[in-house]
Amino acid sequence: MSDPGGPATVLIVDDHPVVVDGVGALLEATADLRVAGWASDRATAITEAGRLCPTVVLLDLRMQGTYAPGMPARITSVAPGTRVLLHTATEELEPVRAALAGGADGVVFKDSRLLVEALRAVVAGQIPYVDARLLARERGPEGGRPASQVLSPREYELLCAVATGQSTREIAQALFLTESTVRSYLKSLFVKLGVHSRIEALAEARRQSLI
Repeated sequence: MSDPGGPATVLIVDDHPVVVDGVGALLEATADLRVAGWASDRATAITEAGRLCPTVVLLDLRMQGTYAPGMPARITSVAPGTRVLLHTATEELEPVRAALAGGADGVVFKDSRLLVEALRAVVAGQIPYVDARLLARERGPEGGRPASQVLSPREYELLCAVATGQSTREIAQALFLTESTVRSYLKSLFVKLGVHSRIEALAEARRQSLI
C-alpha cells in the first residue's frame, strides 16, 4: 500500500523481463515513483494488486500472446482506488479501445519516452492519459474523418452534457448510467477528439462546429 506522504507505488505487469528491468531502472531514477512489485502473468498480477494495493498498475496489454481488455476491471475489483495504465507495443487500436472502455486510466506505448510523464499524470488524476501516437492513428494518415462522423449518439450526448458544465455524477443521473459508464464513454470521446481533458474536448468540439 502506498504511503500518502511518500512516492507513488507502481506494480509492473509484463511477461518480458527486459521490460520489467528497464522500467524498474527508470523509476529508481525518480524521487516520486517507486516499484512496488512485478508480475509476469495475469493471475499473479491480480493477486499482487490485491495484496499491494499500488498507486498504479503498469499493465502490458498483450501477454502470453493474447489480449485481455477486461484486466483493468479485474484489477480494480481487488484494489479499489488503484489506477491502471496500459503499457503496450501493439499496433492494433481495437484492443486498446476496449481496455480503455473497460476501465483503464490511460495508455502509453512501450517505446515512448513519456512513460514517467504518463505515470505522473495518472497518479495526479489527469485521466485518461492517451499517448499522442494513438491519437494520430485514430485520426488516420491525413487526419481521418472528423469526429462528427465517428462519435456515437451516446458520445455526442455526453459531449453536449459536458458543454453545459455537468459533473460526471450529474451526467450519470441525467442519462440513467453509472458513473463508471460515463467515465468510459468520456475516455472514448477524448480519444476520438484527440484530446486529454474536458476543456480540450470542448475546444476541439467547437473547432469542428460540433457544439
